[in-house]
Amino acid sequence: MNETVLGEFLLVLGAVVDLASFERALQNYPSLTSRGAWTLQRLGPGLDLVHQGEVMFSEGECGAAGLYHLAPPPGERPVSSREFQARVVDDFRRGLPPVPPSAAGRFCYVTWNLPARRIAACTDPFRTIPLYATAVPGLAACATDLRLLYAAGLAAADVDPHALYHYLNFGYVPTPFCIVKRVEKVPP
Repeated sequence: MNETVLGEFLLVLGAVVDLASFERALQNYPSLTSRGAWTLQRLGPGLDLVHQGEVMFSEGECGAAGLYHLAPPPGERPVSSREFQARVVDDFRRGLPPVPPSAAGRFCYVTWNLPARRIAACTDPFRTIPLYATAVPGLAACATDLRLLYAAGLAAADVDPHALYHYLNFGYVPTPFCIVKRVEKVPP
Protein backbone atom coordinates (compact mmCIF):
# COMPACT_ATOMS: atom_id res chain seq x y z
CA MET A 1 0.00 0.00 0.00
CA ASN A 2 1.36 3.40 -0.94
CA GLU A 3 1.16 6.20 1.56
CA THR A 4 0.77 9.87 0.73
CA VAL A 5 3.53 12.12 2.04
CA LEU A 6 2.66 15.75 1.34
CA GLY A 7 3.80 18.84 3.22
CA GLU A 8 6.15 21.78 2.65
CA PHE A 9 9.93 21.91 3.01
CA LEU A 10 13.03 24.05 2.63
CA LEU A 11 16.39 22.27 2.32
CA VAL A 12 19.53 24.38 2.72
CA LEU A 13 23.06 23.16 2.06
CA GLY A 14 25.95 25.35 3.17
CA ALA A 15 24.20 27.64 5.65
CA VAL A 16 22.54 27.32 9.04
CA VAL A 17 18.85 28.16 9.24
CA ASP A 18 17.73 30.19 12.26
CA LEU A 19 14.28 28.76 12.95
CA ALA A 20 13.11 31.70 15.10
CA SER A 21 13.96 34.25 12.38
CA PHE A 22 12.44 31.99 9.74
CA GLU A 23 9.14 31.69 11.66
CA ARG A 24 9.03 35.47 12.24
CA ALA A 25 9.46 36.07 8.51
CA LEU A 26 6.73 33.50 7.76
CA GLN A 27 4.23 35.69 9.62
CA ASN A 28 4.03 37.67 6.35
CA TYR A 29 2.49 34.56 4.75
CA PRO A 30 -0.53 33.45 6.83
CA SER A 31 -1.31 30.50 4.55
CA LEU A 32 2.10 29.01 5.43
CA THR A 33 1.64 29.42 9.18
CA SER A 34 -1.97 28.30 9.51
CA ARG A 35 -1.15 24.63 8.79
CA GLY A 36 0.89 23.97 11.92
CA ALA A 37 4.36 24.34 13.37
CA TRP A 38 7.60 24.24 11.41
CA THR A 39 10.35 21.83 12.45
CA LEU A 40 14.09 22.21 11.92
CA GLN A 41 16.16 19.07 11.32
CA ARG A 42 19.96 19.10 11.08
CA LEU A 43 20.50 16.28 8.57
CA GLY A 44 24.25 16.50 8.21
CA PRO A 45 27.13 18.96 8.37
CA GLY A 46 25.85 22.20 6.85
CA LEU A 47 22.59 20.57 5.77
CA ASP A 48 19.33 21.86 7.28
CA LEU A 49 15.74 20.87 6.56
CA VAL A 50 12.85 23.03 7.72
CA HIS A 51 9.51 21.31 7.19
CA GLN A 52 5.82 21.35 7.96
CA GLY A 53 3.37 18.50 7.55
CA GLU A 54 4.39 15.16 6.11
CA VAL A 55 7.88 15.21 4.62
CA MET A 56 9.95 12.06 4.19
CA PHE A 57 13.65 12.57 4.81
CA SER A 58 16.83 10.72 5.67
CA GLU A 59 19.87 11.93 7.56
CA GLY A 60 23.56 11.62 6.85
CA GLU A 61 26.09 12.12 4.10
CA CYS A 62 23.82 10.62 1.43
CA GLY A 63 20.09 11.09 1.66
CA ALA A 64 16.94 12.71 0.35
CA ALA A 65 13.97 14.80 1.42
CA GLY A 66 10.74 14.64 -0.51
CA LEU A 67 7.00 14.65 -0.94
CA TYR A 68 5.32 11.65 -2.52
CA HIS A 69 1.93 10.49 -3.77
CA LEU A 70 3.01 7.65 -6.02
CA ALA A 71 0.95 5.56 -8.42
CA PRO A 72 2.10 2.17 -9.69
CA PRO A 73 2.86 2.00 -13.41
CA PRO A 74 0.42 -0.29 -15.29
CA GLY A 75 1.19 -3.95 -14.64
CA GLU A 76 3.75 -3.30 -11.88
CA ARG A 77 3.49 -3.75 -8.14
CA PRO A 78 3.00 -0.63 -6.03
CA VAL A 79 6.19 0.84 -4.56
CA SER A 80 6.06 2.50 -1.16
CA SER A 81 7.36 6.03 -0.74
CA ARG A 82 10.14 4.67 1.48
CA GLU A 83 11.24 2.15 -1.19
CA PHE A 84 11.13 4.85 -3.86
CA GLN A 85 13.24 7.26 -1.81
CA ALA A 86 15.72 4.51 -0.84
CA ARG A 87 16.17 3.66 -4.54
CA VAL A 88 16.70 7.34 -5.41
CA VAL A 89 19.36 7.75 -2.70
CA ASP A 90 21.11 4.50 -3.65
CA ASP A 91 21.18 5.42 -7.35
CA PHE A 92 22.48 8.91 -6.60
CA ARG A 93 25.17 7.51 -4.28
CA ARG A 94 26.37 5.31 -7.17
CA GLY A 95 26.45 8.27 -9.59
CA LEU A 96 23.30 7.35 -11.51
CA PRO A 97 20.57 9.86 -12.41
CA PRO A 98 18.28 10.41 -9.40
CA VAL A 99 15.08 9.58 -11.33
CA PRO A 100 13.84 5.99 -11.26
CA PRO A 101 12.50 5.15 -14.74
CA SER A 102 9.23 3.76 -13.39
CA ALA A 103 8.36 6.85 -11.37
CA ALA A 104 4.65 7.70 -11.64
CA GLY A 105 2.33 9.88 -9.61
CA ARG A 106 3.00 13.16 -7.81
CA PHE A 107 6.42 13.72 -6.25
CA CYS A 108 9.28 16.10 -5.69
CA TYR A 109 12.51 15.47 -3.85
CA VAL A 110 16.03 16.69 -3.28
CA THR A 111 18.84 14.18 -2.89
CA TRP A 112 22.41 14.80 -1.78
CA ASN A 113 25.79 13.13 -1.63
CA LEU A 114 27.93 15.29 0.66
CA PRO A 115 31.27 13.45 0.15
CA ALA A 116 30.90 13.84 -3.63
CA ARG A 117 29.66 17.46 -3.17
CA ARG A 118 26.58 16.74 -5.31
CA ILE A 119 22.94 17.71 -4.91
CA ALA A 120 20.05 17.09 -7.30
CA ALA A 121 16.38 18.07 -7.31
CA CYS A 122 13.57 16.36 -9.19
CA THR A 123 9.84 16.71 -9.66
CA ASP A 124 7.24 14.62 -11.48
CA PRO A 125 6.72 15.01 -15.26
CA PHE A 126 3.77 17.39 -14.83
CA ARG A 127 5.39 19.40 -12.03
CA THR A 128 2.29 18.93 -9.87
CA ILE A 129 4.36 19.65 -6.76
CA PRO A 130 6.51 22.69 -7.51
CA LEU A 131 10.13 22.88 -6.43
CA TYR A 132 12.25 26.04 -6.50
CA ALA A 133 16.05 26.14 -6.36
CA THR A 134 18.72 28.76 -5.83
CA ALA A 135 22.48 28.49 -5.65
CA VAL A 136 25.39 30.81 -5.03
CA PRO A 137 28.99 29.83 -4.31
CA GLY A 138 28.99 27.81 -1.09
CA LEU A 139 25.18 27.57 -0.75
CA ALA A 140 22.32 25.71 -2.40
CA ALA A 141 18.68 25.64 -1.38
CA CYS A 142 15.46 24.04 -2.61
CA ALA A 143 11.92 24.76 -1.43
CA THR A 144 8.40 23.64 -2.26
CA ASP A 145 7.16 27.22 -2.05
CA LEU A 146 8.93 30.36 -3.25
CA ARG A 147 7.89 32.17 -0.08
CA LEU A 148 10.04 29.78 1.98
CA LEU A 149 13.15 31.06 0.17
CA TYR A 150 12.05 34.64 0.96
CA ALA A 151 11.48 33.82 4.63
CA ALA A 152 14.93 32.22 4.93
CA GLY A 153 16.55 35.27 3.32
CA LEU A 154 17.72 33.20 0.33
CA ALA A 155 15.78 35.14 -2.32
CA ALA A 156 15.05 38.81 -2.83
CA ALA A 157 12.00 40.30 -4.51
CA ASP A 158 13.95 41.28 -7.64
CA VAL A 159 11.98 40.59 -10.82
CA ASP A 160 13.76 38.58 -13.52
CA PRO A 161 13.34 40.48 -16.82
CA HIS A 162 13.36 37.24 -18.88
CA ALA A 163 10.53 35.80 -16.78
CA LEU A 164 8.63 39.08 -17.00
CA TYR A 165 8.96 39.00 -20.79
CA HIS A 166 7.45 35.51 -20.90
CA TYR A 167 4.66 36.47 -18.53
CA LEU A 168 3.70 39.62 -20.44
CA ASN A 169 3.88 37.94 -23.85
CA PHE A 170 2.56 34.46 -23.13
CA GLY A 171 0.59 34.80 -19.88
CA TYR A 172 2.82 32.49 -17.82
CA VAL A 173 6.43 31.96 -16.75
CA PRO A 174 7.80 28.74 -18.25
CA THR A 175 10.15 26.44 -16.37
CA PRO A 176 13.06 26.88 -15.55
CA PHE A 177 12.42 30.62 -15.31
CA CYS A 178 11.03 32.08 -12.12
CA ILE A 179 9.62 35.55 -11.65
CA VAL A 180 12.41 36.15 -9.11
CA LYS A 181 16.06 36.65 -10.09
CA ARG A 182 18.56 33.93 -9.12
CA VAL A 183 15.78 31.39 -8.44
CA GLU A 184 14.74 28.64 -10.86
CA LYS A 185 11.74 26.37 -11.04
CA VAL A 186 13.02 22.79 -11.09
CA PRO A 187 12.06 21.27 -14.44
CA PRO A 188 10.38 17.86 -14.66
